[in-house]
Amino acid sequence: MLGFFIAIAALAIALFGGYLTYVSMQKRKNINRILSVLKENKSDILLQGSEHGQKSKEFKWKLAKAGINKNEYDQVKYAAWGSGLFLALFPWFVFDKEASIGLAIFGVCVALFLPGIYLSSLKNERAKRIDSSLSTFLDLVIIILEAGGGLNNALKEVSSRCKEILSQDLLTEIGILQTELSTYSSEVAYNNLIKRTGSKNLANFVHFLKLAEETGIGVKTIFETQSKEIKDAEFFEIEKKAAVTNLYLTMIVFLFILPALGSFIVFPMMADALMPPITK
Repeated sequence: MLGFFIAIAALAIALFGGYLTYVSMQKRKNINRILSVLKENKSDILLQGSEHGQKSKEFKWKLAKAGINKNEYDQVKYAAWGSGLFLALFPWFVFDKEASIGLAIFGVCVALFLPGIYLSSLKNERAKRIDSSLSTFLDLVIIILEAGGGLNNALKEVSSRCKEILSQDLLTEIGILQTELSTYSSEVAYNNLIKRTGSKNLANFVHFLKLAEETGIGVKTIFETQSKEIKDAEFFEIEKKAAVTNLYLTMIVFLFILPALGSFIVFPMMADALMPPITK
């Protein structure tokens, strides 16, 4: 009974601590609202500076790739720490020693690895959203270029008029790129775009822009080539998924459907063979 009351008290303390952490995070979120907006729209300014170490810079680039700010990441981190601490301490008052050790190890793993897994998942999902809209974005830019518009005008028009059909992540990055091109050199702006996204297709887009600047080749031809390559890669992925799906369907048919059909045929025949003949 004493252990039960101790467990309830520990749970109440953990919930109260979580509530205080949540209130504190909300206050910090309101205070840092301007900083969050700057980080979403001008992340390179916040990532540069001699006051930050190399690890801090790399971590902030990871946040930029995931599309979140440090305040949002801290909320997930503190929630993971609280959950891990609860799983490490609470089971000792309720379960036996072996189960408590297992839950404690699981809690430590949650506290240590969950924030990194969450950040990596957001980064991969954001890169996929950017890649899914890039070929359409390039096609729209090509249309404006064919109509006689310049590259900067094409990027601006597509970013402002195609918000309903393109990924917001891609449009945000293109907007930041345009702002940085007017502030920094093209080399810095292009490198920042690659570091912020982690998208291979967008990195190729940047390399093609650099190639066009260095060689004088028209970007229209380069964009057409890249758009075709992206569509071919997407079609290849669809074909690969279709082939895997056919393999899964074949396995399901052989493992489940055919044995069921065979049983409907074989079992009645076996029943007739086992039954003695009826004599009059």
